[in-house]
Amino acid sequence: MGCPNWKNILNQLISLDRPFKFKQGIDERLLTDEKCKLLFSAKYDGDYTFAFDNISDYDLIHKRLRIIRKYTSAINIKFYVLVGFESTNATDIENAFKRIELLMRFKCIPYVMRYQNKNYTPWKESEFRAMYVTLARWGNQPSIFKKMSFRQFCLGDSYSTNADLEFYAMSALSKMLGSIYREQCLDRFIEMMDYEPYLIKVGMLYRIKEDDKNDAKVKFIYEKGKNDSHYWVRHVSKRALE
Repeated sequence: MGCPNWKNILNQLISLDRPFKFKQGIDERLLTDEKCKLLFSAKYDGDYTFAFDNISDYDLIHKRLRIIRKYTSAINIKFYVLVGFESTNATDIENAFKRIELLMRFKCIPYVMRYQNKNYTPWKESEFRAMYVTLARWGNQPSIFKKMSFRQFCLGDSYSTNADLEFYAMSALSKMLGSIYREQCLDRFIEMMDYEPYLIKVGMLYRIKEDDKNDAKVKFIYEKGKNDSHYWVRHVSKRALE
């Protein structure tokens, strides 16, 4: 779309009614009303692929998404979402969710791209490694992303027989207790105390044991644990409250 002769090329493609695709993706910064009108009138083959690499581009991407949706309701619009590049802390996770939430509002598909080079994979050494994996597993499967929220995916609505995934999702949630999503995480833990297998409950209780025990939700979780049907869940809960 940065080619000086872009308009003539697109008009030729439209007149020929031949399918085509940009091999390197599309630079959303170059989009205008005129370009979008022609682009989405042509016979495009496959996903329209863009990049949303940095939270600092939020406002720009927001404006471009508005332009895109003026000219198409296509569901095959994908944005690469780079994570783990500038940092691998809670802020990076938070910024990833902000970008994905914007894409969801405009019915676009994210592809969570975890940064790595040939010598170093920083997200693998992060305390949020489980969150990076779970976020990618959810976001990079369009059939799941379109049907399930991240919360539903972590709660394992369609994977309740997969104990490994349930444990992984619980671990990912626990890593977010120190972020702005703390209250949502605690709400999910309260729900999980009602139906998860005892091993998941025990793992969850151990992960919040260093949290503020004066917090009403944390206390409620442990109170539920004290009345659980399984001895080990009751034991861990009572020890934590001593």
